[in-house]
Parts: sequence; structure tokens; C-alpha cells
Amino acid sequence: MLIEITTSIAAASILGLAQLKKEGSAEDDAKKIKQIADNVGLKKAGQSIRIHRRYRPKNKKYTEYVYQIPLGLGLQDFKDQIDKFEDGLNNKKTVFTFKLGDMKKVSIKELRKTKSISGVFEEIRKIFGEKHLIRKSIHMSYDGMLRVKVYDQDIPTYLPFSEAIWEQCKKWHVPIGETKDGIHFIRLDDGHAVIAGTTRYGKTTFLHLLINTFIKLHPNEVEFSLIDLKSGLSFQRYKDCKQVMNLAEDLESSHSCFRAVIQEMKRRKVLFKKLGVEKIQDVKEPITRHYVIIDEASNLDYRRMELETKEDIQRAKFLYEQCKAWMKTIACEAASLGIYLVFSTQYPTVEVLDSQVKANTITKVCYRLDTGNQSLVVLDHTGAEDITVKGRAIIRTPDGTNEVQSYFLEDEQIKKVITPHINIQPRKDDDNEQTEQKGAENRSDTPVLKKTRLS
Repeated sequence: MLIEITTSIAAASILGLAQLKKEGSAEDDAKKIKQIADNVGLKKAGQSIRIHRRYRPKNKKYTEYVYQIPLGLGLQDFKDQIDKFEDGLNNKKTVFTFKLGDMKKVSIKELRKTKSISGVFEEIRKIFGEKHLIRKSIHMSYDGMLRVKVYDQDIPTYLPFSEAIWEQCKKWHVPIGETKDGIHFIRLDDGHAVIAGTTRYGKTTFLHLLINTFIKLHPNEVEFSLIDLKSGLSFQRYKDCKQVMNLAEDLESSHSCFRAVIQEMKRRKVLFKKLGVEKIQDVKEPITRHYVIIDEASNLDYRRMELETKEDIQRAKFLYEQCKAWMKTIACEAASLGIYLVFSTQYPTVEVLDSQVKANTITKVCYRLDTGNQSLVVLDHTGAEDITVKGRAIIRTPDGTNEVQSYFLEDEQIKKVITPHINIQPRKDDDNEQTEQKGAENRSDTPVLKKTRLS
């Protein structure tokens, strides 16, 4: 009888805790926000903020509180105290991870086999899982009323990528990661992008996610020119993918790659004139999107290279200046043709990120940077220098600015995506096909561009 009663209590406890988790404590938070505002002096003539309404949108991870604020106070007054509001709402206590789906794990039959009350609650503890700290976070805005969104918890610090997320993508959108509101997508078919961030903070991982998303979702509608200026190590796995038109890893091969893209721009301009259209969105017949992705653009600069002779320096300077000129042309003219530049660097200075390239980028993704000046170059405001979490980024688009934790794509996931698209073809010597094997040793360290319709 004791065990029957105990198991009934245990089951009821689980249901009750689940309901408590679901409903939260909105009324307590509303009172706390008012109390914190009073305590930090956000009052005028004895008047405090007054709650107007509270609501929790369906399937969202926050509750919004709308307050009327006294005359003489503004949004910035409250934002200046946001740390105190967050600290006040967070009583640090250990809680159990629990989801309503965990109810399926409950076996009353197993609970009945337990011979003591402590044993029953030990089983419940196992069902709840690991203990962790939940920290609520806040977002404030003003539209005549002060709107305070209180999120159930802050952005996660690590997010492994799930392939099921691709099923939620709209066309030419990339699921970069998650904000406090959930999955965040960025659109990459309406303009160029700048990706910046110091090493080991997520920049190249995002480039892999971009490439794999488009190969997975649009295998016959996308092409890439990949310029990998970190010794070719990041992009070498894609060299035999049918979607990769050009692959470069140094200044010489980058010059050839840019030249091929410029030729493709000219071809598309002629085609568009014949069709009587201005931009790719108006073309009715199938035409591929082409992404020119540069990983570590600063390494194009010949002044960063070890060059021995005057002739080498002059040659490298010529190639560099022409690459820069072509890059500006792509940034200014190519988006309407369906050719998009994705410019990535860990050194976003005004010398590296040309003003014309920056001016023509719509999407800016910024991971941790070393200085506030570098953040200003990319985002036009500081903040990226304060990022401490790997994979955390500030994203700026015409729709606004968001803080995102990027997804981490595993090597095995990349292999699974690209393997069906590997198309290995023998390379032929331009001068004499019969000398291919004989000259292979001499050319073993020389990057070879794929011969394609862009070449």
C-alpha cells in the first residue's frame, strides 16, 4: 500500500512540476521588474513604472511585459541598468533538466518494484536528468510603452548542428545558429556578405555550413569559386565536388579564379541583355547562383608574403592590385547577375576590407574581434571585441542586428553531404596530354584550377 501511494505521489509530482515549468512565474517577474526599477532610481516625482499588460506568445521562449513609464524617463535610462534587471531576475539555484517528452520515460511498473520512498525519488531524479543553472535574459524596446522581453534562458554556448534543421530552410537561406527566439536564418541570394572574426571563434565553421547547406538543398542550382588562403586546408575536401568551379589557395591561383568569375559576369550580362531582363530574379529559365567565397582575404596582400627578388615583388603587386580591382567589380556589379561575394577575414581593417566592398555587402556576420576599431569597420559599432563565447556572433542585416550562437557542423556531416557529389576527373596538361605523368612531380605543389565553363 505504501508503494502504491508513493508511486501515485511520484507521478503526480512529475505532472505538477511539468505544469510549473510550462507556466513559469510571470507575475513574480512583473513585480520584480517594478521593484528593481524603483531600487535603482527609475522613478520621477514619486511615480513608478506601471504594468500595462503581460503576455506569452504561443511557441515562444519569452514572456513580454509592457510598462507605462513616468515622463522624463527614456529607453536608454532602462538599458543602462539592464545588468541589474537581469541579476535581479536570476536567483541562482540548481534545477533539473526536464521536458514534457520525458514523461514517456516514466514506468509506473518499474517504480512499483522500488522498495523504499528514497528509491522512488532516486528514479525520478534519473528521469529529470542532469542539473544545471538557468539564467534568464532580457531585451528592452520602446514604442510609446516600455517593452521588456524576459527569455526563459540565455542563448546556449554550444550548438551541434542537426540535419533536420535543413528541412526548415527557405530557398537560399542558411541556418547560421540560434538567437534567444530560436533558429536564425540569413538570406544569401540578394547581396554580398562579410564574415569577420579572430581565429578559432567560428568563422570558417560558418563557411562550411553555408557551402554544405547549398550543396544539400540546391545541388544542381549552385556553383562555387573557393579561395582558401590559409594554405588551402579549409576547402580542399571540396576540390572534386561538381559544384566547385574554381579552387585557389594562393595569389597566383586567386588571380586566375577572379579572372574566370569576371568572364562569367560578362557572359551573364550578354545573356541578360538578350533576355531583356535586369536581374537574375527576372530570368525564367534555370540559371545557377554562383558564390565566390574567400577565406582569409588579408592573405591576398603581397606585402604579407616573403618575396626574395624585385621581380617577384613587382609580379605579386600586379596580381594583388588586379585582384582588388576585380573584387570591387564583383561587389559593385555581380549581385544582380546571381554572383555573390562572401568576404571572410580575421583582420578587418580599412586596408583589408575595401570601402566599396563593404558598402555593397548586405549581410555582416561578426565573431569575436581583437579591437573595437575592427568591430567598427565591420558593423559600424563596437561590441564584437567583447564576445567571449566561441561560436557567438553579431549579425547585421537590413532587418536589424541579432546576437547568435552558431551551429557546429561535424566533419562526418560534411562528408555525408558532399560524397554523392564527388566527381573525380583526370587533369590534363594544357600543352601535351602525353606528358601528364612525367610533369606531375614538378607540378605537385602547384594549385590547379578546374577547367569549367567559368574558365
